Amino acid sequence: MSAPLKGHLRNLSTERVGVKVRRIKNTYTFELCTDEGVLLLPPGTPVIYPEKPLRVMCKEKEVLAAGTFVITAETIDPFHIILDMF
Repeated sequence: MSAPLKGHLRNLSTERVGVKVRRIKNTYTFELCTDEGVLLLPPGTPVIYPEKPLRVMCKEKEVLAAGTFVITAETIDPFHIILDMF
């Protein structure tokens, strides 16, 4: 079982678009699930603003955030939804 991500819990105030990722072991690194496309998250979805920056990888290259990566709180490891909040 993976350790929970530490950070600040907030609810989305508006609809947001996110992508599905898979957590790599017990780290703050995630691999993009490229077969999923984008997902629309409704207002009120709980997300975590992590204490440590999240790393998102796609085909062994790091994807940089335009703002800050946040992650859904009510998804089950190893799969989550990540949003780029700016």
